Formats: sequence, C-alpha cells, structure tokens
Amino acid sequence: PGCKMAGLRGFSLKNISKITVSFCSYDPNTASVRELLRRVSSDRMKESNTKCRIQSRVKNDGSRSYVDVKFSNGEDMRLHGSDYHIVDMIKTIKTKSDSLS
Repeated sequence: PGCKMAGLRGFSLKNISKITVSFCSYDPNTASVRELLRRVSSDRMKESNTKCRIQSRVKNDGSRSYVDVKFSNGEDMRLHGSDYHIVDMIKTIKTKSDSLS
C-alpha cells in the first residue's frame, strides 16, 4: 500500500480548469469518485489552483458514476468509477496534468 500511495505525492489542481464528479446514489461503484470529490474539495487542494471549478452532480437514475476533468489546454478526460481505484484515478489525472507543465 505504501508504494501505491507514493505516486500521489504532488497531486494538485495545477493545469486543471474544471472537475465534475457525477454519481448516482444507487450505483454501488461510487467510492472512488466520491473520495476524489472529497480530496479535490479540500482547502489545500483548492489553494493549488483557485481558478479550478469543482462541481458535483448527484443523480438517482442508475447511471454509472464518473469524473470529467477539463485541463487547461482544453482537453477532456472521463474516468468511470467502476474502472478505477481512487489511487489509480488520481495517478491518471496527475500524469496528464504533469505532462502539460
């Protein structure tokens, strides 16, 4: 577990203009997207890019949970909660964000 978490050091909202977290309260695979929302909503994370907008959408339609990320270069990325553990989700976003620096 310690090795997996090491990849999360330095994660910030730098190079990200918007994050939208969407989940259905009936979807059993919401853990990773809800945890991502918790982490990016922290004061420390928000301070890393005060221009980044964080939105959440709670639905009750049985749809899959996902995270939409819009990067500062205009590119978009969608990650489905059922496809990612929180650590892998953050690593994926961080890798793309870091590549824009």
